[in-house]
Amino acid sequence: MADNIAVQALALAAVSQGAAIIQQISRFGTWDQDRSEEAPLALLRALRVENPGTAYDVYPDKDMVLGYQTFVDAFSVSGGSEKQEMELAKYILTFLSLGTKVFYDSAMLNSIDRELHSLDALYFAGEEPRDIQDEYVKGLAELYKKLISSCPYGKIMIYGNEEYLKQEKIQQRIRALLLSVVRAVILWRQLGGSRLRLFFRRRRFMDYMADHVQRI
Repeated sequence: MADNIAVQALALAAVSQGAAIIQQISRFGTWDQDRSEEAPLALLRALRVENPGTAYDVYPDKDMVLGYQTFVDAFSVSGGSEKQEMELAKYILTFLSLGTKVFYDSAMLNSIDRELHSLDALYFAGEEPRDIQDEYVKGLAELYKKLISSCPYGKIMIYGNEEYLKQEKIQQRIRALLLSVVRAVILWRQLGGSRLRLFFRRRRFMDYMADHVQRI
């Protein structure tokens, strides 16, 4: 499974999707600019998946279209010269670094797992995040701030419109998305992903994703 480019690309797509939505919300103040909340909700739902049979149980392929396309755009030669794509590439690499540090911090992983279980018990009785979105997102944001932001490697620079970035609701959504991105990076590492693998196989991932997104 570790050498399966399809599932590794899926995990990278989830990281990239988080980067795209964080960029969007920090610039425009909304995470559903296309009037669809499915892209961010797909990432939030992944935080509730336990003991998945496959990577697709964590991230359904059809829900990661934005992520696949974002990765291709961020690292393409032509697109990479644009400020927006350069910023996305920086986010993706930064998130991969952050998630990897969490992956190797067993105490942190145990704390996150314990806190997520507590959130589930508090907010859910079979519902999806859509039903109690604001409350759940706030809980995820507080979890991220408490456990990850407070650790030495947990500070992340987010760029955007200060008018939005100073709003509490926007901050909560960004933190919740950052937590979901960490979840995606952990899957990437579990599937055999690494910085070297991305460096040497980036073109292969890009070609796969560009072709795959046309077939979803």
